Amino acid sequence: MADYSKHQNHPEEKSKATPLQKKGSMMLGPSPEEKMASRNWRSFSPEGRNQVHNERFHGAARVNGPLVNEAGGAFDQEAEELGTQMQGSVLNSAGVPMELIDEEGKLTQPLVALLSAAFYDRSSLENTTWKSISDVLWDAGFEFFFPGPSEAESEAIWGLMTGVGGPKCNASTMGSTVIHDGEASRSEQGWFGLIVHEQYHRYEIDEVGWDTFYATYIKDGANLPYLQIPSEIKAYEYGLGLGQGFGRDLAELLWNFDSGIVGAILFNSPNLSEIDKIHQLSDVGLRFRAKFVIPFEVAKMKATVSVLENQIRNTFATPGSGFITSKVETIKELKSKIDVYENEKGGIDAMYNKINQGKSK
Repeated sequence: MADYSKHQNHPEEKSKATPLQKKGSMMLGPSPEEKMASRNWRSFSPEGRNQVHNERFHGAARVNGPLVNEAGGAFDQEAEELGTQMQGSVLNSAGVPMELIDEEGKLTQPLVALLSAAFYDRSSLENTTWKSISDVLWDAGFEFFFPGPSEAESEAIWGLMTGVGGPKCNASTMGSTVIHDGEASRSEQGWFGLIVHEQYHRYEIDEVGWDTFYATYIKDGANLPYLQIPSEIKAYEYGLGLGQGFGRDLAELLWNFDSGIVGAILFNSPNLSEIDKIHQLSDVGLRFRAKFVIPFEVAKMKATVSVLENQIRNTFATPGSGFITSKVETIKELKSKIDVYENEKGGIDAMYNKINQGKSK
């Protein structure tokens, strides 16, 4: 779940709903053709979404390529200097940049390559489906007259509409499906951060099982404020952490890594084939993991080990008691994970050192 409600509300005219056809006491929804034509239940038509997205990208408009503000000046001076400004992405019918999520609601293969190298298990990324809230409502067949959404989708709809998880819930992960708000004015970087955040929840679900994950999440949510739920603390560390009290998140670091190369490859490299993008982003993700992700995780675990060791030294509990034993076991587990991480980083560093030595010859 993610609360990412720092958006402006835009008064653009909403598309008109196609009237329901009535036949006796049964109400029939629009045909697939009418659905595609009218985009009922959506804030904007696909064309409108793209127009809003590109015009509202931080109040900028694209004129002959470079991103400029309304006064005609450079929108992002740093990006201008780096030459990595976005070309103005095309949104899919659910309101998400096509370079990130395709029409089937699946993460694109270049994005999977990047995130699997930097953060998460590939299968978790590939087995996730992203749906807009408007699509879920539409697919429900108006729920009262046709088979409604699945139980998981119903819970996600409820979460989005009631704002569970914050003032405005922008996405909610239910099993292998992520329901999102389809916000047309969200920037490419905003979508990137939201994806990284929700995919952390997907990774957790696959790691511990959906029943354990939701039982723990619900229990924590009943006793803690949203931003203090352990799962959310971790997810915000990975994505959307900026402005949420957690400092600069890993998604933002990755977006800006190596002079903004992620955005440049995904959105500003029309001459690169998909295979080229996959190879280049895999390399970027691996280098980023070694430089930032592994040190980040290791530092946190070492800090926890230090706290636990101090607690053992300062306790009056009898050696061998349950209190001491549980902390000793936790320390052993953490040190074992630290060894795994450090060995992984050593292997990545050795590989790139070898590559660089070969280039220098």
